[in-house]
Amino acid sequence: ATNVSRRLRDYGFDCRCVQLQIRESDLTSFERQMRLPYPCRTSEEIYKAAYALYLKNARGKRLRSLSVHACDLSYNETEQMSFSPDIERIQKRERLEDAFDSLNSRYGEGTVCRGVLMTDPEIAYIGLKCSPGILPGRMFG
Repeated sequence: ATNVSRRLRDYGFDCRCVQLQIRESDLTSFERQMRLPYPCRTSEEIYKAAYALYLKNARGKRLRSLSVHACDLSYNETEQMSFSPDIERIQKRERLEDAFDSLNSRYGEGTVCRGVLMTDPEIAYIGLKCSPGILPGRMFG
């Protein structure tokens, strides 16, 4: 979700739909999508949607890979004003993630990252923008 949201912000897009592709160890795969209530580009919202899709569709088999995709893209040129506390929270989150992006671009990938990534030494220093986003299987287990 972090890589997807970073690319959305880099190219100025919002997404209204999140797609999760699940490939099981026997190489069977399927995709599921979830529509979002409003356009977004934050890793938190994309992660929540992808995780909800995973929980709803997990079949108890070992996984080979998970892929998260953003769908139904639109340019983030204009934003509709809203008084919803959810929208205000998301806008604050976008500004925070923009600051992360700026620091990581200036001082190198991984300069600023989520604290949860630092709890697992196997994934602590994976370059978020450079890697294809493949992480150990414990992320959803």
